[in-house]
Amino acid sequence: MDDINTAIYVTVRCRSRNEREAEEDRAVILRTDGVKGKTVEVSIASLPSKNHSFDRVFSSSADQRMVYEDTVLPMVGEMLLAYNCTAFAYGQTGTGKTYTMSGDMAEEFGLLADNAGIIPRALYTIFEKLKEADSSVKCSFIEIYNEELRDLLSDDSGTKLQLFENERKGANGSILVKGIEETYIRSPSAGIKLLEMGSLKRQVAATNCNDLSSRSHTIFTINVLTKTSEGCVISGKLNLVDLAGGENIQRSGAENKRAVEAGQINKRLLTLGRVMNALVDKASHVPYRESKLTRLLQDSLGGRTKTCIIATISPCQSSLEETLSTLDYAFRAKNIYNKPQVNAPVRQDKLLSELATEIEKLKGNLSATRQRNGVYMTPETYEEMMRENDSLRNINREQNEKIQVLESGLQRKGEELLALTGQLRRLEHDNRETHSELSRVNDVLNKVQSACQCSVTEVSDIAEKVERQIKSFQTQQTKLFQDFSANVNSFLENEMVVVQKNQSLLHDTLRNFERVEESSRTGLLNDDRKEAFNELRHFSNQVRMATRESVNELSQAIPRISERLQDGLLICHNQFALAHNALDKDVQSIIEMMLKHVEEQNIEISKLQLQLRDANSRMVDMNYKTSLDVAQLLEEERASAETDRQKFLSQIGALYDSSFQQR
Repeated sequence: MDDINTAIYVTVRCRSRNEREAEEDRAVILRTDGVKGKTVEVSIASLPSKNHSFDRVFSSSADQRMVYEDTVLPMVGEMLLAYNCTAFAYGQTGTGKTYTMSGDMAEEFGLLADNAGIIPRALYTIFEKLKEADSSVKCSFIEIYNEELRDLLSDDSGTKLQLFENERKGANGSILVKGIEETYIRSPSAGIKLLEMGSLKRQVAATNCNDLSSRSHTIFTINVLTKTSEGCVISGKLNLVDLAGGENIQRSGAENKRAVEAGQINKRLLTLGRVMNALVDKASHVPYRESKLTRLLQDSLGGRTKTCIIATISPCQSSLEETLSTLDYAFRAKNIYNKPQVNAPVRQDKLLSELATEIEKLKGNLSATRQRNGVYMTPETYEEMMRENDSLRNINREQNEKIQVLESGLQRKGEELLALTGQLRRLEHDNRETHSELSRVNDVLNKVQSACQCSVTEVSDIAEKVERQIKSFQTQQTKLFQDFSANVNSFLENEMVVVQKNQSLLHDTLRNFERVEESSRTGLLNDDRKEAFNELRHFSNQVRMATRESVNELSQAIPRISERLQDGLLICHNQFALAHNALDKDVQSIIEMMLKHVEEQNIEISKLQLQLRDANSRMVDMNYKTSLDVAQLLEEERASAETDRQKFLSQIGALYDSSFQQR
């Protein structure tokens, strides 16, 4: 499906030791989990081993067919479904990149050699799948050497190619190579011959690391056009890239020209690494334009192409640094995602029209080439051309003056921009200080609120404690009052019982005296006894009267005493109640004052926070307005400069076109 993120398919291929390494018995530090696994282990005696996981890892025992079927064979099928696909080999020099991509290109009886590489095998697969289809296949082969593009299939080796962005609708910003030759082929053998011919022109040299070290990057492109049943033509493209290997200049022994070549190769590979890092980090700017290699691979890295990377590494400890670097790049490439998109089908009549236009263009180029030995023109034409040249010089002078004026205005705008930038920085500094002050004030306010909350909690706890103690004291006083009243009543009741007993005893005594008196009346007693009884009667009467008076007084005093005691206890109780009410009012007043104080503090805090927020908002608005002013000023300057530039270029172009047509 289109527009679905697809990770780059990353594989690692480890070669075996070459003859030189075997003769020198160099230590092997790599180990894989089988011939076709997913993990490679770097193991050194003095350091802990390190594992790297990839989509596929090939050991030195894996053959060319195994590598091709796992990496590029699925891409061939997708390419025939109108996808653009790319496979490129990346690694240190001498690790088998060219062997993996090209391999043995010899053919016997229409059969590939066992060591044939990816490109020959892909050509055979494509023609095998297109047997019954109405299709055409064309190939191109370009080289990037010292940041210059060269067509390896062109007879003119001095022709330098140029890169342009494809502005055609639906091209999605792909890169076009102007002047490249695309050769139509009818068989895989024809394609292999083109590969052989171009490989012979490729820049190679012997180094200490590799006897046939590739000194350039190459891209072999296979483009397939297939006619559909609806009368349209679909196209798919397969880019097979063989990158030059990075190398240590001191180890490789490169000197003079070879050292410059190695420096250029390392520089472009570093640029490729920066592009990959930017894609992994999802940077806003990806430096595709820093080299022609990355521009050509732009659609393959983070674009709309299905991509496979084959990282080739050496197993020897002498290449440890380069091996770890290659594995690191390959591991980061796993996190690059493309959005493969099917190429839109083209109507057959439109394709024929484009081909006819291309044929006419080629005819014009051929005619110009045939006549380039000399140019004939009439005197009138020559004079007209000279007049146009004078006019062009005048226009050029006027445009230079305009450019000077524009540069002056641009300088002035630049100074204004610097001033606005300085103001913006000051505002940003003030904004940071305001934020810092706001944070500090917020901390203080939070502490004050916390302290107020603690105070309110403590006052509430104290009030509740006082309330509980007052209620306990009231309960105790009530209980004491009740106990005292009960004791007094009990005492009075007991005393009344004693008085009543004494009164009863006195009555009994009086009755006895009366009986004695009656007996004395009968004459049984003598005069002395009569006198004694009289005295006793008199005493008894006095006692009776005194007792009666005492009982009466006691009876009268008991209610008064009880009433006074009750009044006293009631007064005491009322005083305790008044004291409790006064204390309760005081506590409630204190709590209300505290709550009012806390509420006032909260109001002040809210006002202060609102003021701080308003100040911060004004500062942010001011910063935003300044930023908008700066951005608008820059945009106006860019638009003005671009308008003047386009006017200037259009005038120059119109004059040159007019001059060329008259010639």
